Amino acid sequence: TYINERECGTYALAVTGEASHLTEFRYATGAGSTASVSLGPVRITANYPLNTDFSRYTEGQMPFDWTGNGAVVTGGELKLNEASAQTSFAPVSGTVVGETEFIIPLAGAEASFALCCGEDAVVDFSTDGTHFYANGKLVYENLVKNLWYRLRLEARTGEDLAVIWLNGRQIAEVPLAVETNYVDTFRASNGKKS
Repeated sequence: TYINERECGTYALAVTGEASHLTEFRYATGAGSTASVSLGPVRITANYPLNTDFSRYTEGQMPFDWTGNGAVVTGGELKLNEASAQTSFAPVSGTVVGETEFIIPLAGAEASFALCCGEDAVVDFSTDGTHFYANGKLVYENLVKNLWYRLRLEARTGEDLAVIWLNGRQIAEVPLAVETNYVDTFRASNGKKS
């Protein structure tokens, strides 16, 4: 591998960390060849029970494989305005990871994201519009409205442990809300405080 005409060895460019850390990769051949490739953001996902790209769903409707009320696809995103939505998948055990991105545009807005075993939340990440909580425990203060957050929930069913990541940083470890050996549902909800 050469970077800026300097030999960097024969290792892959992204060998550790999240696939989303690689924001751009370019490849071009020398003067004697014509092939070139230019990619935007790259994500490598494998062995997933759920991988939803809302841009592929009908605008203004709830995705067909989700249930809930008041949630609709708008602009390639699932919009939750005083709404809830959930989807189920085949049970998964071990370390189960749920990732999403969200924005809280209104001061005082409440929201919740959960990995569940049936109807029971195993890992519940929520906000009261000011702070973030994991399974009821305060884990992050001073929510900033109109900021996009990248959330990663890990349910380690073999360890009875939930690990919470926000914007690429681990912010908390808390016990699972209920003991279980599997997760089979992802749930999101939103409301506005009165």
